[in-house]
Formats: sequence, C-alpha cells, structure tokens
Amino acid sequence: MREYEATIAHSSGQLPHGVAQPTLSPSEINSLRKEAGIIDQTIGTLEKQLLQLKSRRNSIHVKLSSLVYPVNTLPVEVLCHIFRETVSSSILSEVNATLLSITAVCQMWRSVAIADPHLWTKTCYILRAPIANYHDPLFYHFLKRTQGLPIVVYIDERGSAECSLPPALFDSCRQWTEADLSDADRDGHDFRSFRLRSPDTVLELPNLTKLTLDIDTSTQYHVYQTFSNAPRLRELAISYPNLVLNLGFPVHQLQKLTILHSTSCRQVLFLLPHLRVLEELVIESYLSNDANANQHIIEMRLLTTLHLLGADTCALLRHLSLPHLTTLGLANFDHHDAGVLIPGCLLRSSANVTSLSLTNSYYTDFEEVFRSPILRTSVRNWTVKSLKATGREMKALAALLARADFLPNLESLNLLMLSPLLLRPFLDGLRRRVANSVSRGLRHELKLRQLLVQLSGGMSAEDTRLLRELQQSLDFL
Repeated sequence: MREYEATIAHSSGQLPHGVAQPTLSPSEINSLRKEAGIIDQTIGTLEKQLLQLKSRRNSIHVKLSSLVYPVNTLPVEVLCHIFRETVSSSILSEVNATLLSITAVCQMWRSVAIADPHLWTKTCYILRAPIANYHDPLFYHFLKRTQGLPIVVYIDERGSAECSLPPALFDSCRQWTEADLSDADRDGHDFRSFRLRSPDTVLELPNLTKLTLDIDTSTQYHVYQTFSNAPRLRELAISYPNLVLNLGFPVHQLQKLTILHSTSCRQVLFLLPHLRVLEELVIESYLSNDANANQHIIEMRLLTTLHLLGADTCALLRHLSLPHLTTLGLANFDHHDAGVLIPGCLLRSSANVTSLSLTNSYYTDFEEVFRSPILRTSVRNWTVKSLKATGREMKALAALLARADFLPNLESLNLLMLSPLLLRPFLDGLRRRVANSVSRGLRHELKLRQLLVQLSGGMSAEDTRLLRELQQSLDFL
C-alpha cells in the first residue's frame, strides 16, 4: 500500500511523504539563474525579431496589393475584355476617339484590337454639313474590322442642325442591330430628312432590333416600304407618329414605341390600332388635344407600360382602355389629369398599376392622384422625381406618408432629383409610419423594404443620419 501511494505521489510530481527534497549548491543555483537569464534574453531577442518579421511581412503585402503589373503581360483575352469595357463606357460622341486611342498606344495593343472584331461593333457615323453625299471614311474603316458582325450605330452631326442622313450611311444597314439616327449631342434639333438612292428603296435590316429615327415631318414622305424588311425590329423611337406608317415600319411586331416630338392626339390615336402587340408606349413631348368628341375607345390589350411625359399627354387617356397596364409614368400633369383623366382610364380598364412614377409635379396635383382608391391600394413601386411643394404642403406630405392606409402595399420608394429640403418630409413621414406600426404590433403589415435617394444637392449630416436609421428600421422589420 505504501509503495502504491509513493508511486502515485511520484507520478504527480510530488515527493513521497517523509522523503527529503534534493538540495542545490550555491554554484548550481548561480548557474541555473544565469541560464534562465540567457533564456530570457534569447526570448526577448526572438520576440523582437518576430515583430520585425511581421512588420516586414505586412509591408510586403501592402506593396504587393498595390502593385500594377505591366498591362502587356496580361493574356490577350483579358486585354480584349478591358478594351471592350473601355469602349462600352465611352459616351457616344467619343467612341471613335476611344477606338483610335487604343490602337495608338503601341503595336501590340493595335494588333490585339484589330484582331478582335467585337471591339468595333459600336461606332459613330460623323455627318459633315453642308457637304453633299458625304461618306465618313473612318466609319467604313472600322466597319471592315467587324468582319460582318452585327453593329450598334450612332450619329454625330458635329453641331450642325442642317445635316441630312446620306445614302452612304445606309450601305451598312444589313449589320445594324441597334441604330440611333438622331443627334448624339441631343441639342434639340431633328434632322431635316434622310436621303436614299431611290425613293422606292427597301432597306435590308435582318439584324435590327432597336431604332431611333429623328427626322423632320415637314419633308413629304409618301407611303413607302423603306423599313418594312426588319423582321426583328421590336423597339422604335421616332420623331412623329405619322412616319411609322409612311415609312413602312412593321407595326404588327413593334413592342415598344416612343414619340419624340410634339404631335397631335389624333395622329397617335390613328396609329394605335395598328400596333396590335405593343407593350410599351412613351410620349415624350407636348400632345395637342384635337381628338374628335365621338372618338371611340381603343383597347390596347397587351400594353403594360405607359409613360406620358409631355404637357397635355394625359388627354390620350380619355380614349384608351388598358386592361393589362401595370407601369404608369406621369410628368407635367395637372389637377384635371390627376382627378379625372387618370382615374377614369384606370377604372374603365380595371387596370392594376403596381409601378407608378411621378415627375415634375406640384404637390396639389401629386396628392390628387392618390385620391383614386385604385392607385392607393395597388402601387408597390413608387418613384418621385422633381416635386414642388410649399412649407405647409411638406407638412401635409409627412402626415400623408405616416398613414398606414396610404399605399399599404408599397415595397420600394425611389426619391430622385429632389431638393434637399423636400427629403425631410419623406423621412419624417416614413419614420412615423414605422414607429406607429411597431407600437401597434403591426410591423408585419409594413411592406416597404427598399428606399433609394438621389438628391439634386448635397445631403446634410442630419438627413444622412435619419436616412441611415430609417433604412436600419426597414431592414429590421
């Protein structure tokens, strides 16, 4: 038994009871102390070296992370991708300059760029007025490098409103997949005309899917079939609606139509019955209300998106039935539009508008839009851009937004180009709405999750804080 206890004591590092601990001589003690001191010094030295090594390692990592390797060492595929992204991000009038800049860097870049036909598929045709029959040599030089691939074409008329679209431009039309035949600078002028080699010319447009054609309606066009052979054309933006039929566009297949300039309600109503598969209609400018009083209602069964952006464009709603309308954009509308024409069309159509955009409106008209219960309950995505309101109206706006029954199904709100002063009533109203929902235990009924803000001026620190807190509250719901 004593042997067993002694074994346990020994294995645990303890001496057996009654066994004397070994003694050390003074010299041995001094030796051990010196050894411990040396070890401490070594540890200190190693720890210092370790810190130095860690610091050096971090410094190396920083240098490596900021190191820019010579671009010419990149694989050709990566260089091509960089070149394409550069061209894609260039503004339209600078596309040609960007392409020339890439090929001017060095012989290697030039060789890589020329060998990639996809790089040249976005290009700009330069018009030179008043040179008759001008042929842009750079455009056709670039066109050869596409090796027949479909191209995207833009126009740059270099500041002259007297330009016409020359016949030479249309020589490349077989390759067009998108063409913007309007002033690339958007200076407000439209082209006076376009000229073909023969009035009876029918353009071959096998790849064309999207076209913008901005020409003057004062030029006398008879009923031609100029653009009839475009089997893939789905999106058309044109200066005036009468040109759609006069130039032979395949109206039976158009899915999106944009009218660029001021026109008459009668011309638009004359065209609409021909657009049997139209899904989106945009009227960008003023619309004169000259429709007959006995004009019958036109039903656009497939139309889902309607943007009425010019003054008096809401007059069109008096004559339409839009049973499948889901997206509605309104700008420059007045109190009569908001209170009579808009709800009248929606009720007649039994439409379920889920996305609503209101631009350049006064608060009184803005508020009138939502008096219609059909909009108040259906809208899920709401965009407000450039709202005008007085101080009293801003308080009314905050109170309106705080109500749980105002747009109860709203999921996303976009506030674009608002003045910084107008942001606060939106924030105050939404914060009160969130607080009311939480206090009543109804947070699950608040569906708003996405809030996007883009102001016309800088945002104050206080508004930034409130916006951050509001977004956090919405994320928490």
